[in-house]
Amino acid sequence: AELKSALQKGEFTQEQLEKTRQEVKELREFVRKYTQQIADLHQENFLLKSERDSLITSFNKVNERVSRLTQKNNELSDKIKTGASIKAINLNVNAFKVKNSGKEVQVNGAGASKKLVITFGIAPNTLAEKGFHSVYLRVFDPAGNLVADERNMFDAENQQMQYSEMMTINYNGSNEEYSISWVNPKEFTKGTYEVILYADGYKMGKSSVTLK
Repeated sequence: AELKSALQKGEFTQEQLEKTRQEVKELREFVRKYTQQIADLHQENFLLKSERDSLITSFNKVNERVSRLTQKNNELSDKIKTGASIKAINLNVNAFKVKNSGKEVQVNGAGASKKLVITFGIAPNTLAEKGFHSVYLRVFDPAGNLVADERNMFDAENQQMQYSEMMTINYNGSNEEYSISWVNPKEFTKGTYEVILYADGYKMGKSSVTLK
C-alpha cells in the first residue's frame, strides 16, 4: 500500500514497483525455503537424537555385558590361580631347644622352647607351577597375637599381611619334605601356638603345637 501511494504521488515508478514486487516474491520464496530447511533440520535432528539414544542404549547393554564377562573372567582367573597354588600336606609343628653344643632337642615345655620347626609336604597338583615358590609363615601366640616384625610384609588373599618367617622352596612335583624354622624373639608361654603357611597368594595350610 505504501508503494502504491508512493507510485501515485510520483515518488515511485512502475518499474521500481515491479522490481520491488519481484524482490518481495524472491524474499517470500527464500523464507519458504528457509522455513522448509528449518523443518528438515528439525526432522534430521530428531532422527539423530533417536539414533544417538539408540547407540547409547546399545553401548550401555554392551558395557554391561563386558562388565559381566570381565567379572566372570576374573572369578575364573581366581579359581585357576587358587587351583594352581601349592598346598601343604602332613604339616607338623614341633618345639625345640638348643643345647650349648648347638644340638637341637625336641621339647614340649614353654620354658625350654626356643624355636618352632614346621615340616610339610606338597600335595600333588598338576596345575602347580614347578620351580621356586616363596612360602610365608605366620605364627600366633596362645593369646591369638601375631608374632611378626611389622616390616615383613607380603600379599595374600587380596591384602597385605605380616609374616613371621619366610623361605623359598624349589617345587618339582616330587614327594619331598620341606621345613621352615622360626626362632621366637620373645619368651614362649604356655598354651597353643598356631601356625599358618601361605604361598602363591593363598593359604597353604595350618597346624598348631601346645606347649606345657
